[in-house]
Amino acid sequence: MTGESVTHNGPDATRLRAIQLAGAADWPKRCAPYAAAVEGALRHEGGSRHDEGSRQLADGKLFEHLSIDSDVEALLTPAADERIVALADVARDVPAPPAPTLLAHDVVTVASRASQLTELGDHDLALVLSEQVACRFAARDGGLDPVAHCSYPADAFAQPRRWSLVRTTTAELQVVADDGIRAFATGELVLATTTPTAQASDVAGSLFVWPRDATRTSVLRRAPTGATTILPLPHKLDGSATVVRDQLLWTEHGRVVGVDLSGPKVGPIYVVAKAAHLPEPVTCATTEIAAALVVSGDDTYRVAVLANGAWQLSATGPRYDLHCSGATVTGLTAEARSSGLEIARLDCTAAGCTPSTARIGHIAGPFAVAPIGSATIVVWVDDLVRGISGPLSGLATAKPFAIYDGSRFEQLSRRQTSATELIQGVDVVGRGASAIVVLHGDGVRLVHVRDGKPERVDVVFD
Repeated sequence: MTGESVTHNGPDATRLRAIQLAGAADWPKRCAPYAAAVEGALRHEGGSRHDEGSRQLADGKLFEHLSIDSDVEALLTPAADERIVALADVARDVPAPPAPTLLAHDVVTVASRASQLTELGDHDLALVLSEQVACRFAARDGGLDPVAHCSYPADAFAQPRRWSLVRTTTAELQVVADDGIRAFATGELVLATTTPTAQASDVAGSLFVWPRDATRTSVLRRAPTGATTILPLPHKLDGSATVVRDQLLWTEHGRVVGVDLSGPKVGPIYVVAKAAHLPEPVTCATTEIAAALVVSGDDTYRVAVLANGAWQLSATGPRYDLHCSGATVTGLTAEARSSGLEIARLDCTAAGCTPSTARIGHIAGPFAVAPIGSATIVVWVDDLVRGISGPLSGLATAKPFAIYDGSRFEQLSRRQTSATELIQGVDVVGRGASAIVVLHGDGVRLVHVRDGKPERVDVVFD
């Protein structure tokens, strides 16, 4: 109202869009005294603080039927015969506008196609977007640094071949390849194997390698010094066996059992869960705690938690996705029903597990959930990409915040396609107080969210 003429992509237009998306209940009513002061200062012919426009503004109704389809430049630019008054004369104590919502040009495309997401690391975070690119985020201030250090896989993995990631609590990426363990970025052979590898685990620099061939009678261990040891197993194991940090678990005689791989030789067999079996591996681990999902009965699951050298079992529940952080395991699952989005959460420490549930009625479109410390974040796609975060018990009444707005002013005024319409799915990964939102659509984009505020991710290709 008092500044220079704005452009469609200028900062004033961005602020207007941010205010609209924030849904501030007191806007534009809170601006009425300042607008009236502007009107009085302009002293244009016929103008009055008591005319119809001023009354509507004071009642908060002037923009009641106005949408962003309006010509933003015409809305904000003074007429040619209006005197421009100094901003300081009318802007004292004007409330600050809401934090700007991320627009399309704020979010960098990292990968070219929608892809499956793999996450690694304990405090730091490594995200692998399909087989295209890996991005690392350093831990900072109890959350994550919003800078993605990304790299492409080595040329050795460019050709079609079967590979997966080594499970690790660090953000250093290694790949389980046909001929052994290789570094993701360089392709360097870290550990050669004579038999195909099913999976591997890196624990403080020690590699535990589990074979995929028909023998399955030993585990190969490589120490940080480079020394390798073959650990013979009590007997041949079937395909249910899975490496969880430095433990090997498998199903035997209707129960889940395991052995410790961290000693000079394989430890004795111990029982993890009776009357249970291992599904397709659902595990997580940090240096302090580890967990695996076991099936107990018909379509009921329990979380087995390893802490302080002992396994404990949760009560039966749904099929959780598991997330480990520090000394805590969080199980989380969400299902869209006609009554709303139903979320189940399980928080486990060495002292035991506590379940909780919530139902949120206003979620529509593709969605994703993740723990961020003791809070939960939910992200979904409708006309915008939106989110809510906080304690699970308060999510139903939490105010949504906008994460990504694919609209541009010139697109909307010309009724062109909004980029948000091209978002086909979302993922969200939490670390401490932070979350990284992954947008899948016309390319893959990353957004950092902390305390309910979206922030652009600076992408650096190392």
